[in-house]
Amino acid sequence: MSSTNRRMARLLLLLIISTVLSIGGGTIRSKTGIYITHIDTFDVKNGTFDITYWMWHIYDNNDTFNPTQSTEIVNAKEIKSIFVLKDRLDANRTIRQEKMQVKVYYNWNYKNYPFDRQSLTVRFEDSDLVASKLQFVPDRRESLLSDELTVDGWKITGFNVSEINHTMETDFGYSLDRNRSVYSQFVVTVDIQRGWYREFINKLLPIYIVFFILCLSFVFKDEYGTKNALFLTAIFILISNKSIIDASLPATSVITFIDKVQILTFIVTALFMTLLAVGITLDSKGKKALEYKIDRISMAVIIPLYFLINLYLFFTL
Repeated sequence: MSSTNRRMARLLLLLIISTVLSIGGGTIRSKTGIYITHIDTFDVKNGTFDITYWMWHIYDNNDTFNPTQSTEIVNAKEIKSIFVLKDRLDANRTIRQEKMQVKVYYNWNYKNYPFDRQSLTVRFEDSDLVASKLQFVPDRRESLLSDELTVDGWKITGFNVSEINHTMETDFGYSLDRNRSVYSQFVVTVDIQRGWYREFINKLLPIYIVFFILCLSFVFKDEYGTKNALFLTAIFILISNKSIIDASLPATSVITFIDKVQILTFIVTALFMTLLAVGITLDSKGKKALEYKIDRISMAVIIPLYFLINLYLFFTL
């Protein structure tokens, strides 16, 4: 056989092999998009939020692939299918659409509360086909948020759809050896930022009012009873404010921005009460000049330092 004939035979063999492989189970590429109409019911205690959306899958005609049945919402708690539609987009492609209402698990991050940002994420993957059999292709052009979508108390700052390979350290019993399973995952992310104005007035402003009350003690130099009443008022406001904030947030081990401001103000309150005790002691010993000197130094140090620490906490969010 001549070299030309051998070359032609090899090319023919490669063509036959590629054809067999494509018939036997090539990778399905599903062009997947989403249109979100509602995001609501933020349940910070149970770590969930609700989302309503339309999702579609466009793929080459395939009688065995049914994404509206096999697509799993990985981080869903509750799922409700409202409407399902299948149609032929053209002679070669199928489109399946579904409207869904889903309650999604979400780990709320309150580290920067009340100036926090959240990335609400929903993850989709096929419950059967691994990545070598199915790849999601994000439809970025058509994936949108509804113009009427608003999130009460929050500002929407970003939206993104993407595809990642999700690896799990098991093949779910399909082999005797421990093998990994890799699935294509369609990821939807909506970035939101808290409208902090109301939170500032309700939660942070009382703390700064406490500091103002504490600073008033410098005005009442020898009125120890008045100073004591101011400090007791400040402590009462601080404890009440902390109780209100703790009741509105889930139990967490993270120290939030507002926790840091509270701790700082508690420390300053304890310092003012210590100064009161020192002032009473010095007054009883007739050392008024020393008492006034300590008050002046304290006022010159504590007030600027308190504001500087607050600014530092704010700019390191």
